[in-house]
Amino acid sequence: MIHQISDTTCRSCDKWFNDKTGTIFQDTRLPLRVWFFVAFMLQFKVSILEISKTVGINYKSAYHMVKRLRSTVYGKNIGYKLRGVVEMDEAYVQAGSKGMKL
Repeated sequence: MIHQISDTTCRSCDKWFNDKTGTIFQDTRLPLRVWFFVAFMLQFKVSILEISKTVGINYKSAYHMVKRLRSTVYGKNIGYKLRGVVEMDEAYVQAGSKGMKL
């Protein structure tokens, strides 16, 4: 089942918003699964040309996606966003260490 992004209105200001509002995905028509797949491919240093062929979009669109993703990951404001109390919900446990006393 594919999650459809539904628009909702804010009760206080009556403006429309959805899951993409306020993110780098806000003004895009591509589904989030495409964005996340491209971000996954970038981990393996795949070229923009290969990304465009694999995803099925033109080179210019792939270039702008990669540019937007990289500007977010390597942005100078990321340290500012993590100031104060930061809460984390999940933890990573290495497969071989599960159940062992550390």
